[in-house]
Amino acid sequence: MTPHPFALGTAAVLLVASGAGGAALATHLLEPTTPASTSTSAVAPAPTAPRTAPYLRRQASSPAATAQEVGDATAEQSTGIVQITAILTGGTSAGTGLVLDPDGTVVTNQHVVEGARLIEVTVVTTGETYAARYVGGDATADVAVLRLDGASGLTPVDLSDDPVGVGDEITSVGDAGGDGGALTAATGTVTALHDDITVEGADGTGGPLTDLIRLDAYVVPGDSGGAVLDEDGEVVGMNVAASRDPREATGYAIPIATVEAVVELIGIRLDG
Repeated sequence: MTPHPFALGTAAVLLVASGAGGAALATHLLEPTTPASTSTSAVAPAPTAPRTAPYLRRQASSPAATAQEVGDATAEQSTGIVQITAILTGGTSAGTGLVLDPDGTVVTNQHVVEGARLIEVTVVTTGETYAARYVGGDATADVAVLRLDGASGLTPVDLSDDPVGVGDEITSVGDAGGDGGALTAATGTVTALHDDITVEGADGTGGPLTDLIRLDAYVVPGDSGGAVLDEDGEVVGMNVAASRDPREATGYAIPIATVEAVVELIGIRLDG
């Protein structure tokens, strides 16, 4: 039987930063709502970006299948990917990010850098490390924009102009474990579009993440802010959350159109 497209479901999924930044729990799928802001005093988010274009309605397939493969990312899959360490008052948070232009504009999840006093970013393909500053973002969309100090000549990721569809093959790339080692590539397929999940933070606060891509690829702590690649190696989404049960291969990603909308809303123009 095909599930109702907006039926309530149950799931236990975690935001997938490693360390203090990842201590938030998404407890269940929910019907679409108007999300409340979850901004912090440490970094002020920009006004909320448009959340619908180019997606119009939720689509889903049958329950997720088993992920196909997990291994080290290739050099090509690692191009334009960075590893992020955020120094917080109570510890550290590790995640992944995407280079958007040669001058060091990087996007990641807001929860990776939430409350950070210091942010360091390492470009995977070169090994160079930069100090980064928070430029702006949207806490409701869980997208943050960083600028690398003194960066130039970086190779950005290739962003897809086309949204993914249910059943499309994808590869999720990120710093699994947040250890700063080789990136991990996990293959799978898109199992749903426009999924909404509720997030509960370690401090008891919470709120929704909406209009997500659901994947049957393994996404784990450290993968936050990493790339979801299509069959052409172009970025169609940004990792944000995954199943809490390690036996399940269910990940969630923010559509790259949403990420681009946030970047443009805070005044950064991307070529092409």
